[in-house]
Amino acid sequence: GFSSINQININMVMIYTIEDNNLSELLKISKEVGFKEYNTNLNDNEFTNLELKPYLGKSTGLYKTKWKYNEIKTVIIDSTHSKLIYYYNIL
Repeated sequence: GFSSINQININMVMIYTIEDNNLSELLKISKEVGFKEYNTNLNDNEFTNLELKPYLGKSTGLYKTKWKYNEIKTVIIDSTHSKLIYYYNIL
């Protein structure tokens, strides 16, 4: 038998470039489906995911996080740098 339980923690970050002509439509649709705004330039920034801060730098945009059991999925639309960031974590 096993005397201890191993903890598995998986982090995955995927970054995609958004073509400038698609950015405004993507932002509009994302707001309609409940994405929240973030601004890393403000001290009261609600977006505090430490694993993602290096990917965001100084930026503004939209994000949405979904939790299911031990899985966290976050989609970020960085409108400053025209990037879509997908973050997946299993705790």
